[in-house]
Amino acid sequence: MSLLPSFVSTTIQKQTIRKINAKQSGLKGILIGTLFGTVMIGPAYMFYSFFKELQGKGASAGVITATIGAWAIKVAWIPFAITVLGWKFVLLFNGLIFVFAIVSGFFVGAFFKE
Repeated sequence: MSLLPSFVSTTIQKQTIRKINAKQSGLKGILIGTLFGTVMIGPAYMFYSFFKELQGKGASAGVITATIGAWAIKVAWIPFAITVLGWKFVLLFNGLIFVFAIVSGFFVGAFFKE
């Protein structure tokens, strides 16, 4: 995972990052970040350099916040969690995490407007 920032740096152009994740991307950028966060797997320390790379290429604080917030949802673990905790609990809990990630992305984005 430590190669991810290098991969992003060399393959994805700054304009692409700015178009998708910039401060002006609004709801679209935050939703993309939230969806990306739900599929991320791995420890946090491995992704912070990736987030720094995205930030350097123009990604907004709101999008990064939404991505980190949605990281708590582990899509691959949902079937197992349903068998242990029940579908109502798992779906409600993950739904609230998803909504919170979006809301927190907007709050942080508003706080860090430049």
